[in-house]
Amino acid sequence: MDAESEESSEVEDEEVDEALSEKEDPVVCDLCSQAPCDWETFGEEIWEECNSLKEGGLDNKAVRFHAYKMYTRMRHGVLRRFDRQPLPVCVCGEITDAWPEADHVYVGFQQAM
Repeated sequence: MDAESEESSEVEDEEVDEALSEKEDPVVCDLCSQAPCDWETFGEEIWEECNSLKEGGLDNKAVRFHAYKMYTRMRHGVLRRFDRQPLPVCVCGEITDAWPEADHVYVGFQQAM
């Protein structure tokens, strides 16, 4: 290996080290206490799909229900019939803020029977 290729290799190693050190540690969510926050992880995809459904004419209740299901599948995969998971506060709050009910009354999480 000649001096030029050694120097080039060292520069590449330094660039890789800099890139790795510049990666930010995930911020812990104040609401769900997860790092990274589930809404930060899945929210953009949920937002885009649900807004297209809203533009297609669905009412807010149907869009919210779709958003809840979409989040659950993305986070937990397909669940069995009576296997339910509560939504983190941040995810539920973002969904209800984006597609609110007129009277702001929501059913909330119900445990399977």
